[in-house]
Amino acid sequence: MVDSPRYSKTLIQSIEEMGGIDYIFLTHRDDVADAHKYASRFGAKRIIHHGDKSAQPDAEIVFNEEMKLGDFTLIPTPGHTKGHSCLLYKNFLFTGDHLYGRNG
Repeated sequence: MVDSPRYSKTLIQSIEEMGGIDYIFLTHRDDVADAHKYASRFGAKRIIHHGDKSAQPDAEIVFNEEMKLGDFTLIPTPGHTKGHSCLLYKNFLFTGDHLYGRNG
């Protein structure tokens, strides 16, 4: 899972039907919502950059610099928070709202 929505029974059921969650990659402190509940329910490990660790102080994986995790690369990309990060999987980059633009 990349970032965390609010905990929802409907979503839990869908996730269970797909086989569960192993990791929850949190791109930054603004999008952690109920990550701790999903982690607890599925035994998933939460991943967050040290710069935003205070949003998930008991996260299982905390990193400071680029890090490989299997086929994934965790990339610090400070944006509007100190610990914003992106997740690279092959040719797919999950950015959270790092690329969000503002008009005006």
